[in-house]
Amino acid sequence: MKLSEQIKKYRKENNLTQEQFASKLFVSKQAVSKWETNRSYPDINLLPQIAEMLNISIDELIGKKDTENSTNNQEKIIEKKIPKKKIFICSAIVLFIAIFCVFLISILNSNKYLIKTKKYFKVKMPDIESFEMQNFENWLNQETEFGNYYPKSMYYYIFKDNQKLEDFSFHLNESADWGKDKMKTSSEFFPVAIEKYLANSDYYCLVNVKTKEINNYDLEKGINHFMLACYQINNKRLYIFEFDKEVK
Repeated sequence: MKLSEQIKKYRKENNLTQEQFASKLFVSKQAVSKWETNRSYPDINLLPQIAEMLNISIDELIGKKDTENSTNNQEKIIEKKIPKKKIFICSAIVLFIAIFCVFLISILNSNKYLIKTKKYFKVKMPDIESFEMQNFENWLNQETEFGNYYPKSMYYYIFKDNQKLEDFSFHLNESADWGKDKMKTSSEFFPVAIEKYLANSDYYCLVNVKTKEINNYDLEKGINHFMLACYQINNKRLYIFEFDKEVK
């Protein structure tokens, strides 16, 4: 089932009109109408919020098979065989382990992408207040309807407002590799969803991961993997997008 059909289906199941749904997302009713008629797609950052509002996971939102029923059936069988007290203890232990694993994975992911950012963009990072990451690679390979709309992944850093941040902004301003005039903002090259970040950012830098070339749009035969950095001064945010361009 397409994303447009999923949004429409679950919006109605939650007894929300298009106008109510739009107001909760701070978008126009016309935007919701376009999503539901497959004339446009929601912004990347809205997907988790849409899923939460519709009481479903992102996987369910994009149409993956729902495994909730089978999970519920397994839980009913367990409840019949194990006393409720043991179930409560086991559930608490599992929940603790799950939270710890999520926390650990979050730290490891943050460090991994931080190293990657420093390596390819040659920047000294300011103090980081928070880190968020969204990976679309797995389901983009299965959902052909999205085409060249979303990148493979997007992650961003929100920086603390201190002297290191001022030094970071000064470095970008002085660097020969960063700046609006050096970017090619054509949807023919970048995934469509990236364009609004290009339009609202102050500094940009594009890196070809294989060749390490900066702001070079030449493509080699095969799959070309790119990383794009977009920095917004007022929001203190550095966005990193990863996407591929294939030449057959």
